[in-house]
Amino acid sequence: MLRFFGNGTVLDATVQLFTDCDDAWATVKNHMILENEQSYGHGQYHLSEDRIQFELVAPHSTTIVGEVFGTIEGSRMILTKGGVTQEYIRVVP
Repeated sequence: MLRFFGNGTVLDATVQLFTDCDDAWATVKNHMILENEQSYGHGQYHLSEDRIQFELVAPHSTTIVGEVFGTIEGSRMILTKGGVTQEYIRVVP
């Protein structure tokens, strides 16, 4: 799960153990907040029209662990992380 904030911060959390997106969001939304930035993979994102780019830093660290490039197509966000393309559903709460 990726959470993008208006100030340019992105948080990244693994939510594979949840049954669906609603379950994952209900469980982690109160924890994936700016005040807990260091507890998650984090970075700064740059959005330009339908393109997005960001670097992720490991939790509790300042070391960059990966660079992510992607596009936004309607409700889909297609990202390439570490050479692997992943598709996310874009939800605006």
